[in-house]
Amino acid sequence: MTWNAALAAAKDANFAGHSDWRLPNIKELESIVESCGYNPAINRTLFPATPDEYFWSGSSYVPDTSQAWYVGFGYGDIYGYNKTFVHYVRLVRGGQPFDSFDAQDDTTPAPFSFTAQTGVALSSVATSNTITVSSINGGGYTAVAGTVNNGDEVAVQQTSSASYSTLTTATLTIGGVSDVFQVTTLNLAVSSIVVDPAAPAILYTGLDDAGIYKSTDGGASWIAASTQPTNTRIKALVIKPGGGVFKSSDSDMIWSACTQPTNLNLLSLTMDASGKLYAGSEAGVFVSSDGCASWAAINTGLPF
Repeated sequence: MTWNAALAAAKDANFAGHSDWRLPNIKELESIVESCGYNPAINRTLFPATPDEYFWSGSSYVPDTSQAWYVGFGYGDIYGYNKTFVHYVRLVRGGQPFDSFDAQDDTTPAPFSFTAQTGVALSSVATSNTITVSSINGGGYTAVAGTVNNGDEVAVQQTSSASYSTLTTATLTIGGVSDVFQVTTLNLAVSSIVVDPAAPAILYTGLDDAGIYKSTDGGASWIAASTQPTNTRIKALVIKPGGGVFKSSDSDMIWSACTQPTNLNLLSLTMDASGKLYAGSEAGVFVSSDGCASWAAINTGLPF
């Protein structure tokens, strides 16, 4: 059986009227090897019918806890091997175990994974999905950061980068099993740019998730609007004195909200020569003829 199954079998074993069976640690198991013979390398009178096969010990292989020590009774050699492999099992009870070599608890959990997050706001706290620690057979694994047990739920938290389009990571390791929680900040994309027809050196740009910026020197330098719309995912900008879904009526840096179309998730915005404003949204097309003071749906013939 596998190493995990062997530990469980020992815990549940009830032989000869006793229920305190366990796997021998590697020193105990090695102590019954007979070096004067082979195939099997064991006293055949005391241990008759022992196959010349590999037998699990209860000791983890410290350099790599995904492995455990076993004894090959063909020649009496000892090895460390992956705990998922199938070997023979010999149980012991009583006596004085070599505690410093014992590793009766399986401290290697089943693999777990975190879902990467993208488009995270700058310098914000991102919390991963919760993983459940499983396949630990009793006991626990103690690390500097703390202790987890079988069935515990664990989440990872980290603060996102203060820069756009930047990946940060946090790694959780439990019993030699690890996964990385990835957090990528939102992209800085220019979704719209307009030129003030009355002053060609004045430009406005709308940035996804970063708001509205203005340049008074033809784009040589930019400064953020001092008051931003509540939703800073700017998709479209147009210039018309006195108008706009979010508008600046003094060609300056102060913006205020107009009356909004029924659906606030705007996808496009345009204006005709007469100043009539058209807005596209997930609820269809809306039009405003009064500088965004009111809106009307114009969806006849559209599947809305």
